[in-house]
Amino acid sequence: METCPLNSKIKSMTGKEALEFKIKNADRIFRTAVNDSFSKTPKDNIFRRMFSKNGLAKIVYNAEEVLFAVSKLKNFNGSLLPADTIGDIWTDIGINNLHNEGGVQFQNGKKPLKLIDRVLKLATDKNSIVLDSFAGSGTTAHAVLNLNAEDGGNRKFILVEMEDYAEKITAERVRRVGGSFGFYEVGEPIFDDEGELNKNVDIEQLREYIWYSETRTKYEKISTENKYYLGEYKGTGIYFNYEKNSPTYLDIDFLSTIKIRAEN
Repeated sequence: METCPLNSKIKSMTGKEALEFKIKNADRIFRTAVNDSFSKTPKDNIFRRMFSKNGLAKIVYNAEEVLFAVSKLKNFNGSLLPADTIGDIWTDIGINNLHNEGGVQFQNGKKPLKLIDRVLKLATDKNSIVLDSFAGSGTTAHAVLNLNAEDGGNRKFILVEMEDYAEKITAERVRRVGGSFGFYEVGEPIFDDEGELNKNVDIEQLREYIWYSETRTKYEKISTENKYYLGEYKGTGIYFNYEKNSPTYLDIDFLSTIKIRAEN
């Protein structure tokens, strides 16, 4: 049987044409791999059907095992497409050029975007909330935004970063890949042991955080006599109250229990 390099067959084809050709001819396209069972077989350009040392039938060509492309095709919704089974050793994820990912510089510990993307695809659905307690350069947020764009999901992410580069690196990367982005800086515990709002907490910054959490838009301070009113978003008034024992008092159990009163 005469053989020829695959590239010579598809070099003049478009990407779609080349893929269709590979799928159509998958039972004739092959590569070879070293197998000690056949190392002493003659290299005479002849295909042979042989048995390996453990008794498995194989096709051998020039002293190596033949691996046909058809073995890599998987059925997706009735269509055969090339696919590799993902194992638990991901040697295909490289670490070269990580410094270029996300458009920000990060000296140490930048995670590969492809790695986090794969983890999210395995472990989340379209409405998951993803927590990264050591946000670093913001790779997790980047991957969440990419995946949402890819499958139309509505995943949300929470980033926590204690270092002073949160604004210049972490937040900046998220802005570059996802547009407008703000974050809340917790310099002091929000509540004291008595449940009172800590006097050192920046109230305006807390208001901005709550507004962004509810609307995902930039907070614009407005002039109003109602100290609880933050503004109106899509016909809904957003109110913020931090006075103890009031109907909308912020409980001591941190930000997860922030109560927002929305009125039409």
